[in-house]
Amino acid sequence: MVFFAAFLVLPTMAVWRVAQAIDWRVVLLYFFTLSFATIVLYRHDKRASQAMAWRTPESVLHLAELGGGWAAAYIAQQVFRHKTSKGRYQFIFWLIGFLHQYAALDFLLDWRISREMFG
Repeated sequence: MVFFAAFLVLPTMAVWRVAQAIDWRVVLLYFFTLSFATIVLYRHDKRASQAMAWRTPESVLHLAELGGGWAAAYIAQQVFRHKTSKGRYQFIFWLIGFLHQYAALDFLLDWRISREMFG
């Protein structure tokens, strides 16, 4: 849990900076809505897997994570004990998490890393 908390520092700082530039209520509404939707998707998929019913495609779960719901996805994985032992899924999940770390750091540094890497 300490690792997860540390993993939230850079994205939180980046979101805080965005929230200062635009209406913070819009930012809060976006992340609350996306986080809630991500948790609902995970809950639905877990229940569907237990009932052997229609499942939520993994690409949809990953899209919710990529859109900013990766922290909620991590919490949902732990609460519902869902997708935690599927190696390929976890690889993509953590890749998305690290992508968010990179994007947050680069944003906080005024995109210096990207400019140096990509000209």
